[in-house]
Amino acid sequence: MPEISIDGKTYQVAAGKNLLQVCQGLKLQLPYFCWHPALDSVGSCRQCAVLMFQNDEDTRGRITMACMTGVTDGQRFSIQANSAQKFRQLCIEATMTGHPHDCPVCEEAGECHLQDMTLISGHIERRFQGPKRTHKNQYLGPFINHEMNRCIACYRCVRYYRDYSGGTDLNVFASRNNVFFGRAQEGVLESEFSGNLVEVCPTGVFTDRTYSQHYSRKWDLQSAPAVCVHCSVGCNIFPAERDGILRRVTNRYHPDINGYFLCDRGRFGYDFVNHGKRTEHAWQRNNSKQTTEQLNAQQAQDSLSAYLENTEQLLAIGSSRSSLENNFCLQSLVGAENFYSDNSTELETQLQRLLSHYRDTQPSSDLKSLETSDTVLMIGADVTQSAPRIALSIRQMIKNAGIAKAATIGVAYWSAAEVQNIRQDLKSPLHIISSHSTRLDDVACSIDNSHPQQQLDLINKICSMLSDDNPGAVDSRPDQISITDKATAICQHLLQAEKPFIVTGIHTGQPVELFLASLKLSAILYRRNKHAGLICAVPWVNSLGLALLNDRQQHFDTVLQRLEQRTVKTLVILETDLYRYCPAKKMNQLLADVANIIVLDHLITPTAEQADLLLPSASFAEQHGSWVNYEGRAQNSVKCFSPAQQRRPAYRWLTANTPFHSIVNDLSGIAECLNELPSLYPSQSADFHSARKTVRESGRSALHSYIDIKDIQPNSDPESNYQHSQEGVASNLDDSQSPAYIWSPGWNSSESLNQFQDGESGAIQGAQPGLLLFSKGQTDSSLVTADQSSDSIKGPPAESKNLLRALPYQHIFADEELSSCVTSISQLCPRDTIKINAAQASYLDLVSGQLVTYSFADTAHSLGESIQAQSTAALPLSIDDSIATGVVLLPALLLQRAAMGDDCWLRLAVAGERADG
Repeated sequence: MPEISIDGKTYQVAAGKNLLQVCQGLKLQLPYFCWHPALDSVGSCRQCAVLMFQNDEDTRGRITMACMTGVTDGQRFSIQANSAQKFRQLCIEATMTGHPHDCPVCEEAGECHLQDMTLISGHIERRFQGPKRTHKNQYLGPFINHEMNRCIACYRCVRYYRDYSGGTDLNVFASRNNVFFGRAQEGVLESEFSGNLVEVCPTGVFTDRTYSQHYSRKWDLQSAPAVCVHCSVGCNIFPAERDGILRRVTNRYHPDINGYFLCDRGRFGYDFVNHGKRTEHAWQRNNSKQTTEQLNAQQAQDSLSAYLENTEQLLAIGSSRSSLENNFCLQSLVGAENFYSDNSTELETQLQRLLSHYRDTQPSSDLKSLETSDTVLMIGADVTQSAPRIALSIRQMIKNAGIAKAATIGVAYWSAAEVQNIRQDLKSPLHIISSHSTRLDDVACSIDNSHPQQQLDLINKICSMLSDDNPGAVDSRPDQISITDKATAICQHLLQAEKPFIVTGIHTGQPVELFLASLKLSAILYRRNKHAGLICAVPWVNSLGLALLNDRQQHFDTVLQRLEQRTVKTLVILETDLYRYCPAKKMNQLLADVANIIVLDHLITPTAEQADLLLPSASFAEQHGSWVNYEGRAQNSVKCFSPAQQRRPAYRWLTANTPFHSIVNDLSGIAECLNELPSLYPSQSADFHSARKTVRESGRSALHSYIDIKDIQPNSDPESNYQHSQEGVASNLDDSQSPAYIWSPGWNSSESLNQFQDGESGAIQGAQPGLLLFSKGQTDSSLVTADQSSDSIKGPPAESKNLLRALPYQHIFADEELSSCVTSISQLCPRDTIKINAAQASYLDLVSGQLVTYSFADTAHSLGESIQAQSTAALPLSIDDSIATGVVLLPALLLQRAAMGDDCWLRLAVAGERADG
């Protein structure tokens, strides 16, 4: 390790880093603007200037930029030298000549990196007397506010938006020193990761528009370490609350999952917690009076017990969006034989196969490993829409070939501009096999949009090629192998890669055979290369967790069958809306025959409206809980604030007074992989607590004075070591558990993260990384058998005509249940359409924009019996030539609600005509 000297102190530092990275890891106070740990160095702001000495005899030194200076053994630097301090002070004074100094009205004030760096640099006197430049602000959509006058031209925004996240519609426009960052024309930012501009921008140019609607200063917020519930990635977040309102969500750094960035669904989808249709009180239906009656907590508990006294004809449905603890308590209460998941047969089958793959064949992989891989094959998934953070990691993988090329000529990975110049259009290989275009097509080296059967044929060819006993034949003599050129190219890249990855997903409508073939390919690749990885996006935040509990594989299709057979007297539904999985008319008929419907949920959904007993549950921000993400990583989420009214965690309704830690201990005993689950929850101490609130919280006495002039005692939390007050150890002083918020003296912005990390870009000290349930895999050729894959996908019904294979098109803002009810999110939901390619439309005599109806066919029956009731709503036809012939795309939620499984065929007709003609 190189040994360097900074201001007379000697440090041993990591090789290959630049000086600013080293100073960050050593917690030295060196200001910066343009640098960001995820964006690396360009040296444009000149704010990290230090004095560098030539040798031991040099007493004068020379100014150099720390972010552009690689560390080598024996170097001497000074941060505190007068010349360096004066230079930094003059730089920031020049920067501030164009700044409006509007801190009192700026939403960034109090967590502003510009404020922090101004103080650290020592610039305290304003001498500039000239006029300020002004700009016209733009409307950038429902997520982001734009205040261009505050810009200091650090270029972070465009470097993140264009170079990191792959966006194209935000740019910099300039004439001399008149610089403008925005769109060519105002409008909604197109990137699914635009919200990160809020944290990337060191000033108040880009701010959270949703936060503005219920704004509060950072120091007045109550926060806690939590997990995002909007997809299966399980990104780490800080939800922040004041006065019972969840105000915002910010990123919580996790080195192996989300790193420094979130997707827009995760950042802005929180407002469902404040939704006007939150359940607040327990209600019971009185059929004799045809009314509903409000119950107190004890009455509700008694009613629940009375309903569940008789377990005959009892059925309970767990939830993929609810925590492990909630599902476990419901399963324990009703018995495993009466517990069912909310997944269809096909989804449950694929989830169980994925669990088996992780247990026996190949360990799961994290996003950090994906970002450092060198080849990716993405099969049957548009992860930008289903699990966006995975897509962002793939975009970083694309750059690795350029970084490697730069390294061969001695250019460090952190020198961003040099690496970009060397890389040019060079990309690490990304191959996409899909039925239609994806949001990653712009960085792919090959795209195969084909019918699912053709996709399966291609994957099986690749599997056959990789299974060859002579791998050298693949590399040196590809012309000798009987395989398509496309399969050859993919196979060559997979074999040449040091860390190849397979990326796929599980979702409604996907053929099971295609998913199993993907697992088979991944297993074969892993058998040849132990650095090979698998990333599989699952439908919802706790899909794998629910599958772990549901070892009997009792799924939602069986629920529908039992409801149709009228063998259910009491139905318990945990935090799931059944109307998302079945047509409303059919579900109304099925529920009408159930005597007792018990619903636990935090939103008044169509299912909740059918309840005979409705129990208000807590949202993720109002309860402790564990979720299992796509890689099988169990993570705990800490309650941010106490639920209001009668809301309580579902596990509390289901277990009454059982201590939370007892629930976790019982849960850990149901499966070997969960044995260490209690380690996620630190042992409680009567003498040691961490504060959820900052030491500077204001208005504590006045906040609730409209209720009572006396101070209201803060709520207690006997289930954790976190306090709902300022009492306890501040986060910056407690490295024994995950901090409740990020703040350190002198560092008020999100950049204060570096004061909590274990070295530069290291994990947060004391933070719980989660529990990997499947960290060890065994390779065994016998595990890749014919029963796990197939050579063909089930075709349409016999004697069919003009039937198309129905597949879903997903959308980041339309498919997830909780975020889609948020106003800012719903504004960006696309209009429902039916999509086919132009040749298919011409063959069917359909034109773009025409209203068409559809009817489904079930391959289990003859065509005459299988055509289902025609759709009641006509949808406009959209032409997309990326769609494979023989395929029709429907909105994912519509296809899911049709409950047709993965073997779904339909016929289109002009609205007003019959579809079975």
